[in-house]
This record gives sequence, C-alpha cells and structure tokens, in this order.
Amino acid sequence: MEKLINKKREIIRDISIFSSGFYLGQAGYFLRGFLNASILGPAMYGLWAALNVILHFGFYAHLGVLHGMSREIPYLLGKGDKEKADRIRASAFGFCLVASILVALSVVAVSLFFKKSLGLVGMIGIVTVAILIVVQNAVNFYEMALSAVKRFSVIAIAYFLFPAMCVVLTFLLVTKWKIYGLYVVAVFGPLAILLFYYFNTRYRPDLRFDLRGLLRLIKIGFPLMTLLLFPLMLFTVDRILIFKFLGATQLGYYAFALLICRSLVYLPMIVAKVIEPRLFHKYGETEKVEDLRRYLFVPTKALSIFFPLLIGIIYFVSSFIIRHFIADYTLSLSPLFILLFGKFFILFAPTVVSFFTAMNKQYRIIYFYLIAIFLSALLDILVLTLGFGLIGVAVASGVVGFLLATSLFLYAASYYLKEWVDYFTTCARLYFPYVYILCFTLILNSIFFSNGVFLLDLLGVFLKICILIAVSMPFILHFNKEVHLFKEVASIIRSKWSGRIKT
Repeated sequence: MEKLINKKREIIRDISIFSSGFYLGQAGYFLRGFLNASILGPAMYGLWAALNVILHFGFYAHLGVLHGMSREIPYLLGKGDKEKADRIRASAFGFCLVASILVALSVVAVSLFFKKSLGLVGMIGIVTVAILIVVQNAVNFYEMALSAVKRFSVIAIAYFLFPAMCVVLTFLLVTKWKIYGLYVVAVFGPLAILLFYYFNTRYRPDLRFDLRGLLRLIKIGFPLMTLLLFPLMLFTVDRILIFKFLGATQLGYYAFALLICRSLVYLPMIVAKVIEPRLFHKYGETEKVEDLRRYLFVPTKALSIFFPLLIGIIYFVSSFIIRHFIADYTLSLSPLFILLFGKFFILFAPTVVSFFTAMNKQYRIIYFYLIAIFLSALLDILVLTLGFGLIGVAVASGVVGFLLATSLFLYAASYYLKEWVDYFTTCARLYFPYVYILCFTLILNSIFFSNGVFLLDLLGVFLKICILIAVSMPFILHFNKEVHLFKEVASIIRSKWSGRIKT
C-alpha cells in the first residue's frame, strides 16, 4: 500500500512539475510572438508565418522514430534491459539527426529555384528554417528521451528558462535588427535548449544504424505521428493558400489573429490531460463502453458553457489591445472574431480523441481529418477566388471546424444515442450556450463601440465582460446544480489550505 501511495505521489509531482513548466513556457512563447508581430509589422510577420509552415512540417522528418523510441525505452527498462534501451536511444538520435539534415538541405535546394521571388530576406529566412529543422528535431529527441526516463524536472527548467530569455532577446535584437534579429533569436532559443539538454544527459547519436530496430520504431511511431500530422495539415492549409493568393502582408494579419486564438487551446488541453488517464483507467478496469459515457459528455458540456464565455472575454480584451497598442493590426479584428468563435467547435469536446484511443480505434479519426483537409482547401480556394479575402477564409475555417467537430462528437456519442431525436437534442443543448453568447457578444460590441478614447474604451471592455459573465450565469448555475462544481472546488481549496496549515 505504501508503495502504491508513493507511486501516486510521484505521478502527481511529475504532472505538477511538467505542466507548470509547460504553461509558463507557452506564456513566454505567446508573449514573444506578440512582440514579434508588433515590432515587425504585418508584412514581415506574414513572411515569418509562411516560413513557419515549412518549419512545422520539418519537425516530422524522423518518420515517427522518436514516438517509437518514447514507447520502447520505458518498456525495455521495465524488462531490465538497459543496454538495449541505450542502443535504441542512440540509434534513434542518429537517424533523427541524419533525416533532419537531409530535409533541411532539401528545403534549401528547392528554395534556390525561387530565390528571385524570395529575395535576400526570404533566402536568409529559408536558411534559418533549415538550421531550425535540425536543431529543433534534436531538441525533440532529448525531450522525448528525458520523458521516457521520467526526468521531467530537466524539461520543466528548459521550458521556463529559455522562453524567458528569448523574450528579453526579442526586446534587444528584434527591436534593433527587425526580421534579422528575429532569425537570430529563433535559432538561439532551441540551440540553447539543445546545449542545456546535452550537458544534462550526454546522450550521443549512433550512426551505425540498426535497420531492423529502426524499422520497428517506425512501425510503432509512424501511426502515432500521423495523428499529429493530419491536424497540422488541416490548420496550415489556410495559411498556405492566403500566402499564395493574397501575399505576406495579409498572411501577417491572419497569423496574428491565429496567435491570439492559441490562448484558447490551453483550457481544453488541461481538461483532456486531467480526464484522459481516468478514462483509460476506467476502460482498463471494465472494458465497457458504457462506463466511459460521463468522461465524454460531462467535460464536453462543461466546455460548451464556459468556453464561449472565455472566447468573448478574449475577444473584448484583444480587440482593445489591438486598437490602442498595435493599430497596424486593425485589419485582423474581423477575422479574429470569426476565428475565435470558430475555434469553439474544434476544441469544445476535448475527450473525443481519448475516447477512441481507449478503445484502440484512434486511427478512424484520420478519415475525418482527411475529408476536413480536402474540404478546407476547396472552400479556401473558392472564397479567395471570389475575392472574400481573410473574412472568407475565417468563415471557411469555422464551417470546416463545425462539420469536423460535430461529426467526430456524434460518432463517439453514437455508442450511447440511438434515436435521431437524441442526436438533435444533444447538439441543441451543447450549442445553445454558444449561440447565446455569440449573439450577446455582437450586441455588446454594437452598443459599446470603440470611440478611440483610452479610458472610455477600457471602461467599455470592463462593462462588456461583466455583462457577459452575468448573462452566462444561468448556464453555469444549472451545470453546477447537476455536478456540484462549486462544492467540489471549495472542498479541494479547503483541503489544500488545511494541509498547509498543518504543515
């Protein structure tokens, strides 16, 4: 029993350390992106956003070997075969290094055919991206290798320390050297993390490849990688087409709106991380789908109530900041509103993927994403050809998000819902708070419109947020009546506080 308690404490400690470092790091990266956008302006920020599309796809040069490694090392250590675990880690590092170098060289080689259109700034950006593909893949190796042996504290320190350093360097270098300063900071951050990991682990690549072992790692890791790759393709197709049809400046406006939308990801991510192990554990105990019902419906219902409120608050605050502090991005406001409320659909059901993963049916999700990618590209090309611009692309993104999220959720819910009327009433209950808050946000925006006076606009934002919270309270109180949310939160706070007093 004591061993079980210690194990539980170890898990809680690791989750606390890792999540704290992760969210502090994400806050640093968000602030850095905000500064880059405000310093560079829409055109150069749009160029950097386009280069980032290449960079994100370059992270998958390892073909899933790193995902396979992160599964195999704990397995082999559990069997007591440390020597084989070390060989696999070194071989995976070597393959990752060679593959990322080849991809980086290919990116530079292909870009030479477009050097006239890219210009000096673009070509230096391509070289920067090529360097980052190699360095960031090495960083990803170290993070997965450290996670495999539960050295989360090392990762947490890196997540906290280096994004903070990059924010300082952004003030110093990007302000002075503009886009070239951004290139320097972009390379420095991952390189500093890489050196930090190396001196804390001394892991080295092994270039004598074990072909059979690597094929096994790819077999394990490639399917896991595709589950991350297809969502990435869905969320980048609009940026690629905007850059092609409208150019870097318009992409800069759109990318800035997407940067603000990133703040929405954290709440569903936290909910998913908390619920996922409990969902897996429950299914492992009984292997009955019926026992997973509350893990699918309750978190989804909670986010359907709280998420629209969060979206409205983020829009009011961010639109105020844009108007008064970075007016260069005023053209981002309309796409921002549509994108924020469009992201609701893709994020409001955080446990759907975990639900299918528990039953080992996660690969079925890929078919949904393939259809969504095709539909997104088709709609984006249509609206851009017809001249609807960024607003049209944002609407298309929201439509695809609605169709994808609704179909995935209803597919999961089909294990419990039998009649068509059940599907309709379930969707109506989940989407009614969203429509309600959306309408109130539009009404409040028309009543408390910006007049350019800082204090009056600030007061207007405060009043809009207060009213939005007030009109959301009936939904919150009704949900609290069902699950006793306030009582549970108060109980947790009391237990934590009493524990501290005793300590």
